[in-house]
Amino acid sequence: MIRKAVPGDIPAVAAIYERIHDREEAGAGTTGWKRGVYPTEATAREALAADVLAICKRHRVPCVLHSFLDVAKRLGVKQIQLPLWKLEEAAADANRPLDSFSRIGASVHSVEDARRAGQLGASYLIAGHIFATGCKPGIPPRGLAFLREVCHAASVPVYAIGGISLDSEQMQSVLSCGAAGVCIMSGMMRL
Repeated sequence: MIRKAVPGDIPAVAAIYERIHDREEAGAGTTGWKRGVYPTEATAREALAADVLAICKRHRVPCVLHSFLDVAKRLGVKQIQLPLWKLEEAAADANRPLDSFSRIGASVHSVEDARRAGQLGASYLIAGHIFATGCKPGIPPRGLAFLREVCHAASVPVYAIGGISLDSEQMQSVLSCGAAGVCIMSGMMRL
């Protein structure tokens, strides 16, 4: 089966290129690629992000990259979504990597996380996971009471994620907790 590469493929693809470089250095072939220049895990990640950005631009859909500050900066992306630990790390960096971004999102999993992300300059929060989801098998959902607490404690808009579908009743229950909106992943993949 042939399919388009996805982010989870990047380490395996990088490993294949490393083996190609090893064989070339052992005299078993020639590609002309330089180890550490192309292709690497980082260049594969950047190429995938550039493809996604082009698709979003073509369809006039905003794109927010996740986690990889350096890739987003090189591609001129002005919005980034970070796990809280990465936001903390970047906020403490003397090189001020967050200065390149006009909008910074943070993933949070507790009221304390929400407060901390706000203190660090997050523009919005993504709180989850709210309902059971195949993305987090075996991990109990945090539920609507958690979402309500985070929305109440947050100083910036909160978006709910995790097990959310296009069901209008479910969406209304999430929005009634104070969420500014929802993030739907698996539900959109099933359309």
